[in-house]
Amino acid sequence: MLRLCLPLCLALPIAASAQQDRQWTLTVDPQTRSAAVGFGTPQSDDVVIGLSCAYGGGDVMFVDGLFSVITGPFQNRDPVPVRWETEIGSAVESGDVLVSEEGFGGVEMRFELGAILMSQLASAPDLSIGLREPFGIPPTLVDLRPNQGVVQDFIDTCAGFLTDAPQGETPALVADVGPGISGHDWQRITDIAEGDPFATVLNVVYGVPETDDVLAFGRCVIGAQGPLVTLQMSADIQGLSDDQNATLRVTSGTGQVVEIPGVVVGSQAEFGVSGIEMVLEVSDPAWLALATDPLVQVQRVGSDVGLTLTGNGPNILAPFLADCANIGDLTPESGSRPITPDNPEPGFLSCENQLRAASRDTGEVVTLTFTNATDGFRALLWFDADGTPIDLGALNPGESGAFTTDTGHVWMATDGPGNCREMIRPQSGQSAYRLTIPG
Repeated sequence: MLRLCLPLCLALPIAASAQQDRQWTLTVDPQTRSAAVGFGTPQSDDVVIGLSCAYGGGDVMFVDGLFSVITGPFQNRDPVPVRWETEIGSAVESGDVLVSEEGFGGVEMRFELGAILMSQLASAPDLSIGLREPFGIPPTLVDLRPNQGVVQDFIDTCAGFLTDAPQGETPALVADVGPGISGHDWQRITDIAEGDPFATVLNVVYGVPETDDVLAFGRCVIGAQGPLVTLQMSADIQGLSDDQNATLRVTSGTGQVVEIPGVVVGSQAEFGVSGIEMVLEVSDPAWLALATDPLVQVQRVGSDVGLTLTGNGPNILAPFLADCANIGDLTPESGSRPITPDNPEPGFLSCENQLRAASRDTGEVVTLTFTNATDGFRALLWFDADGTPIDLGALNPGESGAFTTDTGHVWMATDGPGNCREMIRPQSGQSAYRLTIPG
């Protein structure tokens, strides 16, 4: 995990023993637009929590956190599920183990400045933090109150780095194109040649239907090691020539960022995509940013010009990727099934998204009431940051249940045997969702 605080990292050796006079201490470097706050004993190596931020461009501020709260037989950089809990809330986050030469253990996590955990560190009296099962390591309870006000100062300082960034350095994630703006939307083009996967056509297009106005084009191909997707995405390539190396930065509406290497295409083209072509496996983590949010910003690294796409991306790209992964087993009926119901509820996602679903805190909390409007049992599962579904309840026909969640969180409703029936990502301001998919 890359740490943002290179100019101003706290020295964070893992504490060997508890201290009674721990408190929060803040350090700020305005020149590098970076800040760090630590909870530990002043003027000592006893630091149990360390947080740092540094502005690195873009419109999302991330915090790197180090928590020296675990022990066990781990290797350095092992991924682990971290569960934290306060009197106000709890969640499971993904982290990486850090093991010092002295043998003490800690875990490093990255989260957005507006994440729920960040606000809890600034307001909750204490924090219980440890590893989720099956590790069986008891949590550590940390009293957060001594000098706790500086945590909010840290939050305000980091937020100020975004506000004070030079003009043009933080492009807003505002839709430039989309169904209600320019007529662009995602579409599938499918033609199954049964028994001959090499003749099968599986394409996706982001463009204005029945025109040559295309901003993205993806095609499923069969490579030596299995199915691949060649994806061309419109980008600023001024001054570049075809086949030059270029990298596309993708930012989802929930703040997931990925950089994908590729080559320039269409530098002289009058039709088709002018931008960057990339080759991705259907399981590539880059799809987490590309295919799981209706709002996606794309920008060539090195250019200050970007493009923000909206539309039905998750419910088009997820079935496309599922079909591509199974291209050798498709029948002529594949790809012709409805992708979404006729009148989908706000926040509806097709079940094909479960292959790459993961929750991410955006800081926009909503209370969502699920109502089972079907004639069958429905279990409700929430995906953690690692994409692991966690059973949080069940609804019989006609029953309702309310949950505090986030607009970056992903839910799944399953039937009695455990089959996915529909998936949900809450929308801004949404308070209710009716489960309607039969089966």
